Amino acid sequence: MYQEHAGLILGFHGCGRWLAEKVLLGSDDFTPSDKPYDWLGRGVYFWDRDPRRALEFALKKGSVEPSVVGAIIDPGRCLDLRCRDSQEMIRTAYEKYCKDHGTPEQKNASYEEGVPLRRNLDFAMIEAACMFYQRSNDITFDTVIGTFLEGKEIYPGAGIRDKTHTQICVRNPDCILGYFNPKSMR
Repeated sequence: MYQEHAGLILGFHGCGRWLAEKVLLGSDDFTPSDKPYDWLGRGVYFWDRDPRRALEFALKKGSVEPSVVGAIIDPGRCLDLRCRDSQEMIRTAYEKYCKDHGTPEQKNASYEEGVPLRRNLDFAMIEAACMFYQRSNDITFDTVIGTFLEGKEIYPGAGIRDKTHTQICVRNPDCILGYFNPKSMR
């Protein structure tokens, strides 16, 4: 019932300068990721309201002249994993998958500080949920959003981690309304 997300999101994508310039000039676009370990399924990934985290990611992946591109995103119909209904949809898809195919072979792996960095199982179940709800209810998700606890405690005993973030995966490129060069990154 509440999958239609009200409001726009400012997302930030870390990449190399040459791609950032092409995207900002409108001569290129980001290629959707479809790696089987992506955290939120297939699509173009953005850090929600966090250009600094996007730059850190570009640096970590070794981008040449790391840069950040801002995006104005209309989430449309959103599989928002921060909400119970969407979590239940994923759980239902998992149960249906197990019933039809047995326990998934995919596993989450490459743990760092207790957090799986390669989310093969999550990727597979998000994709299964998107297919299941499209076939059974004619629901197509434009975006997927999730918040992830990651990193070290910001002080001893903290429940807050220094790399906690929210990501948005844009499955429908029409939901990206425009790009901009973030002031904080100039």
